[in-house]
Parts: sequence; C-alpha cells; structure tokens
Amino acid sequence: MENKLFLRDIDKQRLLKLLADYLPEVNAWAYGSRVNGQAHDTSDSNIPILVEARDWARLPESFYQEILRNYVDLKGL
Repeated sequence: MENKLFLRDIDKQRLLKLLADYLPEVNAWAYGSRVNGQAHDTSDSNIPILVEARDWARLPESFYQEILRNYVDLKGL
C-alpha cells in the first residue's frame, strides 16, 4: 500500500502535531479522497482540512472493507 496523503505539507504537519500532542496512543488513519488521489481544494469542506474522528469498533462492519482497501496510517508518515 502506498503511503501517500494528498494534503498540503503545512496541513499534514499540523495534523501530525495535533495527533502527537493530544492523542499519542491512538492509531489514526486517513482514507477517502485524501489518499486515493481524488482530493481537490474543496474536498470535504471549504476549510483547509476537515478531520473526523471515528471509533473503529463503532463503525458498521460493512464499512471496514472500504477503509481497508486504501488508507494511510498517519503514524507511518
């Protein structure tokens, strides 16, 4: 799996810092347009980035395969 995150470097660094500062023990993955190459300036919102936190255990099981098909482990960046 390619470890590519389609996000401006400044936004990626801010996101990684927030995760390190506030959620150091949490595994965080990005998926969807930000990893499949279909992201554009207004993907997800008209703000620089939109971050939604989801609890894997609370997601519908049918959604697991969609995420597992293409995601980026943010701790691996």
